[in-house]
Amino acid sequence: MWWRRLRGRWRATIIAAAAVVIIVAGLSVWILTAGRQSSEVTEAAALDQVEGDGLVESPAPGVPAPGVYSYAQAGWERVGAGPLRVRRELPGTARIAVGAVSPSSFEVTAFLSEEHIEGVRYGVAGGWIREEWRRTDVTLVGIGRDDRRDLRPPPRRVPVAPEVGQTWRDEYGAGSLPVEVSSRIARADELEVGGEAVPVVVIRVESTTGGAHPGTRSETVWWSPERAIPVRWRLEMDVEGVAELTTRTTLELDDLSPVQTEQ
Repeated sequence: MWWRRLRGRWRATIIAAAAVVIIVAGLSVWILTAGRQSSEVTEAAALDQVEGDGLVESPAPGVPAPGVYSYAQAGWERVGAGPLRVRRELPGTARIAVGAVSPSSFEVTAFLSEEHIEGVRYGVAGGWIREEWRRTDVTLVGIGRDDRRDLRPPPRRVPVAPEVGQTWRDEYGAGSLPVEVSSRIARADELEVGGEAVPVVVIRVESTTGGAHPGTRSETVWWSPERAIPVRWRLEMDVEGVAELTTRTTLELDDLSPVQTEQ
């Protein structure tokens, strides 16, 4: 009879719908479980990201020694897409790989974890270290996007010869995203690294991004003008949009001498 056939179709539809619900629930549980993992990047893996053959001849002031710097890290982040939100602890060690591209330019890749990588190409000109492009690669259980955007005009990151009380503002485009950033050198300080006292200036950086990926980024950088590297770096970042990211972390330099590639 027709009602028996209809009842059979309803039953098949209900079973199929229930199967979809079970699969989606299972995937959600798997993502929420596996997504809590955050992996440390090894020195060897970070060295693979160092551009060039090592030292360049007569590097300009403001260009750091190339190699891999290790930092003690204390932090966490929350990654989300749609209804899913996953919080994960960042590993206890972060790596920053510096590659000297030319006497006046270099690339920095910060490995907060295997799942969160940030890269910047810097150029030194007119007494400033400027950002030329920026890369962000954040993944959740292997899913994500390696996003690189040219910065126009290149914003000023830090003066080569910083002075306490200096302030500066920049407006630029990160690809199609508008960014406003304001920076100031709050004070001079001194930090100890491996038993050596390192003079630093403390730089506060506040930036706001609009467009499809709106967000804010607040940084405090204990910067060594002599070595052109951060000795301590505190990052608070909130990104909204289709994918969301909240990061809270602090990095402390372990050793002033980077691990370098074989010459």
